[in-house]
Amino acid sequence: MFDHEFDDFWEQIHLTFGIDPNSKSKRDAKNFAFQSVKEIPGEVLEIAKDQIATLDSLPRNIVKQVHHAWSKWKIRNPDRIVREQGEEDHPKCPFCEDGNIFVISRKRGCAPRTTFFACGHCRVGGSTREEIERIGWEITNPKRVRQVTHAA
Repeated sequence: MFDHEFDDFWEQIHLTFGIDPNSKSKRDAKNFAFQSVKEIPGEVLEIAKDQIATLDSLPRNIVKQVHHAWSKWKIRNPDRIVREQGEEDHPKCPFCEDGNIFVISRKRGCAPRTTFFACGHCRVGGSTREEIERIGWEITNPKRVRQVTHAA
């Protein structure tokens, strides 16, 4: 997707819930989120926007919403998914789980927060483990993410 597509999407979903998308914290979050979804086709943003518009409040994890929308898009458009000849669903990478690096944030006074990043070791545009740890996330595994998510 192009950055201007994501910028428009970001602004529209925030304004839908009466939130200023131009505050410093929201701009930083937008730039960070874009890095995690920039390899997804821009047309997926319409699906994500429609999904988010049905919610009562702006979700905390916009990246997760875009990834859910992308999953729907791939189901609806299997003929548009391009794979190189002989490519498996995902190459075996020692740094990730099926192309994703799962993380948890443990800020004092807050419930644990989990998410994932596209792996920068095996995916174009993803984040490396070192980059993720440098910005304060703790690397974890998918089973731990599910345990924290269900406990919250």
